[in-house]
Amino acid sequence: MIPKLFVFSTAMTFTASCFAGTPIHSSKNDFTENPFVAVGVNPRTGAVTGYFSARLTRPGRTDACKFAFRGVPGPDGRVRLPIKDAVPGTLGEPQMNGKDLAMLSATQGSIDIALPHSLAPGDCDWVLGAVGGPNIRTDKQGFILSMPTETQSDYIGVATILSKRAVFHSAPSAATARTAFLVAGDMAYVTEEKPGWYHVRFTHALKETVGWIKASDTVRFDGQ
Repeated sequence: MIPKLFVFSTAMTFTASCFAGTPIHSSKNDFTENPFVAVGVNPRTGAVTGYFSARLTRPGRTDACKFAFRGVPGPDGRVRLPIKDAVPGTLGEPQMNGKDLAMLSATQGSIDIALPHSLAPGDCDWVLGAVGGPNIRTDKQGFILSMPTETQSDYIGVATILSKRAVFHSAPSAATARTAFLVAGDMAYVTEEKPGWYHVRFTHALKETVGWIKASDTVRFDGQ
């Protein structure tokens, strides 16, 4: 394992100089793991999209930290990330605090996100602190989230659903609507893009659904 060193800059942005330049690929861990992360890299545009979740389960109650992100790798290979909440109720709300940005980097077999306290959406600040464990470290500036992942080659992006219903279509046309749909907060893997449309794969339990959804039904970021 490559050693990691995180520092906090005067611009209130984490950096991760030890593994700058390590290529970032579409990768994820198992959805049942806690925390979970999925990252998609579009080979045409270079855009990196993703989804993170961590759960704190107690008798009769589960609290969650979920957020979506998007960015483009800089010259050093790291991705400065704007963050948007992915918990229904506050879904899609941007997390902004001056010049603060989260930072995504990769090491061999791992995705690493440096998340300042000021950008932690919803209940993330205390959920991440309570979950802890080897994949979540904290200091006075924020959290270091390090998740072992496996490289994937069958998707180019990660989409978080914003609309109450995102209806599946058989083709990138409104005239081909089907009965299947996704709901706000769902996460799907993007396998193809057309103007205004994503071809996605959604897996729930043992069932997989594939088809086209409108891009406008997903959490959007500047530049999309």
